[in-house]
Amino acid sequence: MDCTFCLDCVHACPHDNIALAARVPGLELADPRRRSGIGWLARRRDIAVLAVLFAFGALLNAFAMVAPVYRLEAWLARLLGVTSEVPVLAILFALSLGVAPLILVAGAAVVTRTIAGGAVGRIAMNYAYVFVPFGFGMWIAHYVFHLLTGLFTVIPIAQNVVVELVGGPALGEPLWRLTGMRPGAVYPIQLGFILLGALGSIALAYRISERDYPDRPVLPTAPWAVLTMTLTTAAIWILSQPMEMRGAGFLG
Repeated sequence: MDCTFCLDCVHACPHDNIALAARVPGLELADPRRRSGIGWLARRRDIAVLAVLFAFGALLNAFAMVAPVYRLEAWLARLLGVTSEVPVLAILFALSLGVAPLILVAGAAVVTRTIAGGAVGRIAMNYAYVFVPFGFGMWIAHYVFHLLTGLFTVIPIAQNVVVELVGGPALGEPLWRLTGMRPGAVYPIQLGFILLGALGSIALAYRISERDYPDRPVLPTAPWAVLTMTLTTAAIWILSQPMEMRGAGFLG
């Protein structure tokens, strides 16, 4: 997490003992040792908060583009008696990125403290990094939908640009029917990324429990595994909803 590939270490090491080596992704998130740039990860409250926001933000970002969110926004607007979208979105952001993470993470930390002991704040900060693999999987699953369903749109767009520049279809008439993979074909790929991320989060939770509670790591892992599976269920439901791309324009 410190490396920026500046390669100063290559020049600094007098023994030519520098290497780029493969290792298990995410393993450094459970490493208790001090890092040269960020120090002890377990003491970095700011990075822990970002890790949680990264994961819950992935869910919110995808949810904001599916059909059910518009019904929810309409209900909130009627409840508040407003016509502007700004206060409605502010409430959604506050609930999704503030209230929900605080309640869920604090709840899991309280359960872990009840099972194995420790301070709730310290437990929450140590286990916050559990959400990184899940969040990473969710971001990929969301954006792979846009990438694969619009994979071939570069062709008609390029044709249309040429039409506009030269005044004629030098590359042929724009083939607007070219899009990409069908959403139904992309969905299994999305599920794969989500499930891989969830498995990575559960494995990381167990690794952290092994570090902090070496005598009985299984029980302290349980609340974080349950929370991960709850978020995974929410992610699968969101991705199964019809996409309503907010603010998107269509050519043709």
